Amino acid sequence: DNMTLKAYLNINDKNEFPYNFNYWSITVLLFYIKDLKRYAELKTSLKEHIITKYKDIGIENIIKNTELVILTLDLLSCPYLDNNFKKDLLNLCGINSHERQIIEKIKKQGNFFTKWTNFDFERELNTKRSKEVY
Repeated sequence: DNMTLKAYLNINDKNEFPYNFNYWSITVLLFYIKDLKRYAELKTSLKEHIITKYKDIGIENIIKNTELVILTLDLLSCPYLDNNFKKDLLNLCGINSHERQIIEKIKKQGNFFTKWTNFDFERELNTKRSKEVY
């Protein structure tokens, strides 16, 4: 339920996110809420929070911040975010031309760090177990 999810993630009644809402929190929340209508308001607030996060860090520091580089790639490949949001994100990263082509190329590329669709936790876990660490 919406209230339980917000309480768990420390999101207040006004849909304000904690300042330290990081890569993991953002991607897990997007993965969970997808395009479900009951979470539409929460998703809008999340998108606003993401934009504010990028603005606060500034263009010159985004490329130096590993978390934001990884987050950017995942957000651009996320099927639950609209292209206008993705264009705004690219603009905040200093990319002000060919946004549509970049978004389409990333769509064709598929997933980067988060597997947004057809996720099978048991299979993923077993695959990880079978890989050698060194």
